[in-house]
Amino acid sequence: MLPAVLLIDLLAEAPNGLGRTLPFATIADDTRYVLRRAPTGSLVFRAMLEDSVDPRVERRDADVPYSLSSQKRLVVQPRVMLEGGEWIPSQESVVEVSGGLHRRVAFDVNVPANPRRRPVQLTVKAIGTRSPPLEEIAVGPVLVPADAELRFSVGLLDAGIPSATGLFALEACVVEGCHTLFREKVDPATPAGSGWLDRRVDLGRFSGREVTFRFTALRSSPGEAVFLPLWANPTVFAEALRSPSQRNVILLSIDTLRADHMTSHGYEFDTTPFIDERFADGGAVFDEMVAAATVTTPTHATILTGVDVATHRTFDGFKHIPDSIPMLAELARAGGFETASYNENGWMRIQGGFSRGFDRYVENKSPHLSIPSGQVDRTFDGAIAWLRENRDTPFFLFLHTYQVHTPYAPPPKYVGLFGRSERDPETGEVPEALAMMADYDREIRYTDDELRRFFEVIDELDLARDTVFVLTSDHGEAFMEHGLLEHGSRLDQSVLHVPLMLWGDSVPAGRRVSANVGQIDVLPTILDFMGVEAPREIQGLSLRPLLAVDDATPGAFAQRPLFSEARATFGIQTGNRAVAVQTPGLSVRLGAMKLVRYTNADGEFIYEFYDVASDPGDEVDLAPGRGDQWKELALLLSQHQEASDRFRTRLEGGGAIESQAAPLDPEHEAKLRALGYIE
Repeated sequence: MLPAVLLIDLLAEAPNGLGRTLPFATIADDTRYVLRRAPTGSLVFRAMLEDSVDPRVERRDADVPYSLSSQKRLVVQPRVMLEGGEWIPSQESVVEVSGGLHRRVAFDVNVPANPRRRPVQLTVKAIGTRSPPLEEIAVGPVLVPADAELRFSVGLLDAGIPSATGLFALEACVVEGCHTLFREKVDPATPAGSGWLDRRVDLGRFSGREVTFRFTALRSSPGEAVFLPLWANPTVFAEALRSPSQRNVILLSIDTLRADHMTSHGYEFDTTPFIDERFADGGAVFDEMVAAATVTTPTHATILTGVDVATHRTFDGFKHIPDSIPMLAELARAGGFETASYNENGWMRIQGGFSRGFDRYVENKSPHLSIPSGQVDRTFDGAIAWLRENRDTPFFLFLHTYQVHTPYAPPPKYVGLFGRSERDPETGEVPEALAMMADYDREIRYTDDELRRFFEVIDELDLARDTVFVLTSDHGEAFMEHGLLEHGSRLDQSVLHVPLMLWGDSVPAGRRVSANVGQIDVLPTILDFMGVEAPREIQGLSLRPLLAVDDATPGAFAQRPLFSEARATFGIQTGNRAVAVQTPGLSVRLGAMKLVRYTNADGEFIYEFYDVASDPGDEVDLAPGRGDQWKELALLLSQHQEASDRFRTRLEGGGAIESQAAPLDPEHEAKLRALGYIE
């Protein structure tokens, strides 16, 4: 069945799903579009508390923000952090709002014992308990197609305090009256009533008729418990023939995976035997994929928008992707595809706009934020369950895993795999960088094994006949090749050369493509396979033409410059030493040549020039000799920002796009600090 009518889009007056104002709500790290949601706001953001040796309960008060000014009662959610530690949830409570025009609330904060008398910070969020009526919502009229059904989810928002039991009901109203389609009592205190509950009802008796759907949810238990009912993604599905050229797409981003550490790219160790078998032998490999930046947020923003970093300006996880730039999931959803993402939070934040367009956005968080770990097994398990539910519906599924990101912690059974024989002559031990590299390679092999398990389900569901699988990475990783570990500050090939591999019945087996391609090309390529028209104002190109030629590179790709950015102000050396670096950095790749430009503390440009074809490790800097080609690339670098500014102005229809700040919530801050992104 195919999605025929998205009721949320009708209610939000967002035609084709591109209004970008759709409300969403999160239950158990699973975010979905909803008909309506309770208003939320921040009461306190990063206030300092007095330190105290003993634990205590401190009475605080705060102004109520405008978004919550109409509320009589609020659920208050304090978080406390001792300097150098993690955010600690305090006890949530329901409090009364007082005052007239100037609205305030008072609440208690549990401050933990602090024998070291460290500075204490406080952040407080609030949820309104009375909102635009959640109890009854009408949508319509809607013309119901033949042989249709309505699919939706229900749930009660977990505010951290007891929630009342709710009675959910759905009616279809026509001229002669209303007919009950669905009634269910939901008790969030039971396993059967927690989380989102997926439901569907038959609409066959209303075929060809105009129907108004009435969604109601009433408190069915007494008391003071909070009642915040939610209806997610109500969609009319109908039997229809999908276009023979229309393909489902699964996009997998393996964070921090450098191409030259893969079996398929000639690595000395067998790190990716399944990827080699399925994608290199059975699909297509793009040998020269260039990352747009050196960290997660800007690269994924480019992958999901089709514009480069200087255009969307989402330089880091504190920025928000501009709403005026369409997202891949939005375009897929508007094109009739079910959309979902299973990822591992970090910099792929909802607050940064990454969930835009996804009917379901699931974040698999590390069990302990101070010990972050990849969750590739959980990520794939969630995706497998989703595929079983949606295999008969056109879909776009985006998966992202931090499994091979630091800290490298492969499962015990991989210990000893890919060991290094090199030893430090003084200590007799494997050098730190090589030991880290070995664990990195083991993480890659573990991820490859998990991908094999994932593909067993793809084969079982017979998805190969109408699905294209795209495998890529956001950036690579360094192991002291140029004096630094990890990634972020330097534009070396170890960080910029990432995989791009395709598999599916529309992809020729055994194809190797040598043309330079970029992350800006992922969006138009995926939309091409889906049969969805790409936006006119993007900077990438569909790569499908490259799959149809044997040797020659089409002219559009032959002399196209690809730009990459680095903005990290520090790098990591062995011993976990942070060092200041030259920033910002900008590079351009044209054919086999790459020119890198860094900026020193005096604002002066420093250049490095490499022939990537003969020197894939960036070992021989040709900048001292320079030459005519160096001048051509230097001119491209100097013109890049101005050209991006002009393109950004066109995107906004003549105005300028400003990158919005995306506030960092306490839980995400703890994860990012543990991952090493925040000092």
